[in-house]
Amino acid sequence: MRVSIFDQDNKRVRRRNRILFVSHYSGLHGANVSLSTMIQGLSARGWECVALFPSEGRATEHCRALGITCLVRPSA
Repeated sequence: MRVSIFDQDNKRVRRRNRILFVSHYSGLHGANVSLSTMIQGLSARGWECVALFPSEGRATEHCRALGITCLVRPSA
């Protein structure tokens, strides 16, 4: 579903679609490698992507080296 957003002059504003990807671990293994590849592909197609990890690790280093925005928030 597309939602149109208008500014104060009633002109349509184009916004990038956003996705937050959440990983339950910070190691650089199969799932996180696939995650980084998917984020790269979506970013190239105009999506704004952010990856969330529970701690700093090889996955955050890898993603940042690729230019992927990473957030770290410990899980409860």
